[in-house]
Amino acid sequence: MPFDADAALSLAATLCTIAYFLTPTRTIREYVLTKSTGATDVFPFIATIINCTLWTKYGILRGDAAVTTVNATGLVLGLVYVAAFYKYTANRPHVERQLLYAALFIYPVLVYARFFTDAATATRHIGILAMVFSVVMFGAPLVLLKQVLATRNPAGMSLALSGMSLLVASLWTVYGLSHADLNIIVPNALGSVLALVQVGVIVHFSRADYTRVL
Repeated sequence: MPFDADAALSLAATLCTIAYFLTPTRTIREYVLTKSTGATDVFPFIATIINCTLWTKYGILRGDAAVTTVNATGLVLGLVYVAAFYKYTANRPHVERQLLYAALFIYPVLVYARFFTDAATATRHIGILAMVFSVVMFGAPLVLLKQVLATRNPAGMSLALSGMSLLVASLWTVYGLSHADLNIIVPNALGSVLALVQVGVIVHFSRADYTRVL
């Protein structure tokens, strides 16, 4: 049987992304053990739900099994994470408002795609929307990066998580290139660059701290 590079790339991107989606389980475990969500916010989990919903719909419209599978998995995990957060948070009205805002954004998009346009137009519009939302999400760490550069302390950033982000974004960039899908290429190429910068910053300042200790 000949080697199928595209199938191998698809499988690698899917498995690595699912592993990435599972990283919040450590946080959820802390919620369960402490019976509290502490100072954390539900928005990252809400953002995951929105992002994965858009990409799942895009994958369905494109007939792309890899995009559909990985984002449907992320959507289910995002819902589980929000449910856990809701159970242990002391501010449930805040979670309810966030969910309402997410629903008011997502439902009109899905209704539009289903009933008010043709499949080709829906694919194009949802693809653009998913790409823009992904770019915004990938740009979010810049706030933390600015803080790290100012304090010269990378304690708030995780090398393992940034490295995983780099791997996942790089795989999907290559996948997008192989499928000539600009909506996949743009956000993931940007995510690869941002993740690489984060890894570089963490390594640089961690090495600087180690040198000072010596």
